[in-house]
Amino acid sequence: MINFHAEYDSSMKPKYSNREKSFEEKIGLGSRLGAPLSIQTQNQIQDMALRLNEGVKNIEVSAISPEISEAIPKQHFDEMRRLAKLTDSKVSVHGPMVDPAGFNEQKWSEAKRLENEEMLFSMIDRAAQLDDEGMVPVVIHGAHTFGIEPSKEKETWWENLPEEEKEEEAKHYGYTKEQMQMKMPRVMGIVNQATGQVTGVEYEEKEGFISEDKIWHPIRRLNNLNKTEWDQEKLKVMGLQKEMRELEREKEIVNGQLTKLWPYKEKGLMDEKEMRDVEDLRKKAELVNSHIDEIDMHIISQIEDMHDKLKKYGNPENERYKDFFKKDYGQIKERLANLGKEEAEVSKEFERNLKKRNEGTISMEEEKKLIEANDRLKSIRYDKSKVLSDAMAGMPAPEIWKPVNQFAIEKAAQTFSDLAFKAYDKHKEKAPMIAIENPFAGMPMGRAEELRDAVKKARKNFSERLIKEKHFDENDAKQLAEKLIGATWDVGHNNLLRKSGYSEEDIIKEARKISDVIKHVHLTDNFGQADTHLAPGMGNVPIKKILEELEKNGEFEKMRLIVEAGNFAANFKTSPHPYTLEYLEVPLRTGVPPEESDYWSNIQEGIVPSGVDRSRMEYNIPFGDILPETHFKKLYGAGWIGMPAELGGEGRSPDKGRFAGGSEEYQ
Repeated sequence: MINFHAEYDSSMKPKYSNREKSFEEKIGLGSRLGAPLSIQTQNQIQDMALRLNEGVKNIEVSAISPEISEAIPKQHFDEMRRLAKLTDSKVSVHGPMVDPAGFNEQKWSEAKRLENEEMLFSMIDRAAQLDDEGMVPVVIHGAHTFGIEPSKEKETWWENLPEEEKEEEAKHYGYTKEQMQMKMPRVMGIVNQATGQVTGVEYEEKEGFISEDKIWHPIRRLNNLNKTEWDQEKLKVMGLQKEMRELEREKEIVNGQLTKLWPYKEKGLMDEKEMRDVEDLRKKAELVNSHIDEIDMHIISQIEDMHDKLKKYGNPENERYKDFFKKDYGQIKERLANLGKEEAEVSKEFERNLKKRNEGTISMEEEKKLIEANDRLKSIRYDKSKVLSDAMAGMPAPEIWKPVNQFAIEKAAQTFSDLAFKAYDKHKEKAPMIAIENPFAGMPMGRAEELRDAVKKARKNFSERLIKEKHFDENDAKQLAEKLIGATWDVGHNNLLRKSGYSEEDIIKEARKISDVIKHVHLTDNFGQADTHLAPGMGNVPIKKILEELEKNGEFEKMRLIVEAGNFAANFKTSPHPYTLEYLEVPLRTGVPPEESDYWSNIQEGIVPSGVDRSRMEYNIPFGDILPETHFKKLYGAGWIGMPAELGGEGRSPDKGRFAGGSEEYQ
């Protein structure tokens, strides 16, 4: 076999820092390595047979495309379970790449989130067929939308500030301390929580004649946008209130004219034209009244809508928000209730006398009461308008626009917890495990803190639902949540932070931050500029150091390490598996003392352990020339190659081996 990297004096040499680990532990590492199946075909059984033929022990079904995900027959999951039992291997699943938060084409919607949730559950439900013991890892990408453009330079500026200065610095820029911890992005995606609209805001330095030069950081732009839109909503209400005041004045003039003319009408002192004029005035009064009522309803509706937005999207940690709902809210509700009660009583009398006026049967006394009732209704409307105006003035601007990253984490955590609940409800203790994968840096959950936050939120949501709906004990609910929801750490995705100025040490720190919630690992290599999916050891991802960090997790020994190197396999026409074994210094043989086995790295370079006869070398991994295809197909007609086509073989063949009888079928 050609050795692509024997001459490199780099991390590709056998320098795995865990040399002190026991031989048995290293064998265990090799047995946990796995590979994904082809993302281009729904015939995952065939590809699984090929991977098993290479000696891969852990298989990951690649249902990445929603179309392929839905095209894998349920019977194939049963067949893969049987094949895994036969070969003593394990199967995990990569779910369809749909956004769990509900983003799609620069738009968010709750309907899309629910649709994607159902699609993901369809795969989780079928994944339960893959292992009778349950806990099948189902990998779900955390996000598929832009969040922020990471910047090491700006992040370092914030991190290096003394702790006592951070609060003041955040206040200077118009942000909270928590907002400033968003890594100071140069470009940030924001989403309108009410409409689902998505846009971006950028960092900019502005100059002005009056004010000093100002830095318009994305968070400042976000806060300014929220305030501006809220002020516009207030102005809209104020415009309606102004229009209503003008109509009230017009109504007062019309009613005044009617009051003067009505006695003459009653005494029959008017001619036909004057009677028509009075009737026109009456109709005008009705029209003005109707218009006032309509505007009044618009004002109330607008302010109610603002109140709803404040309740839904206001920041409970904001001091103005706290004051409004603690001090003002109750008083406003009480005043409006009292005014509403009085308005209902006065309206009854007004409508009764108005009907008599319209019928021409109203008396002078009733006309007087009608005018008084009308004046009182006007006063009540004015009082309500004043109360609502005061309420509106006291309402702090809610966070209608929110950073995509924060919003996506909240919505995705809801999806993950819903999926875990549905899976547990149907499969109980054998439910698959949801392993949320970090996407590219810049997407929501692309950083360790965010992914960890999403996992914690999903676990909390899930455990609370277990307690409420399944009557779980709090500790039992928490333990089950930790068991069924965790993270998949893709070391290649995280390494893409390099193109934003981050160092190797930063990449390792990320693994350290996320290690306590990791359940599953994707091993792949690149040079930090693109997700090239090279075999481990062929790029600059510090895989060995990352594994050292992950080993601190008490569940590391249970994790499957899936080598995602499809690009390497496609371009170099060879499996990445032996190169992974070499790079990670996995022992060559099992069941013998270390001195008689040596490591894959030495065998790759043609080195035979001292005192060991090459002819005595027994390989536990059938790969390449170890089990040559021609030898088994032409000479014996045995091996995987003779299996049915759907299992990765060639089915029937005119070339019969020595053990083939007269039948045309293989026995």
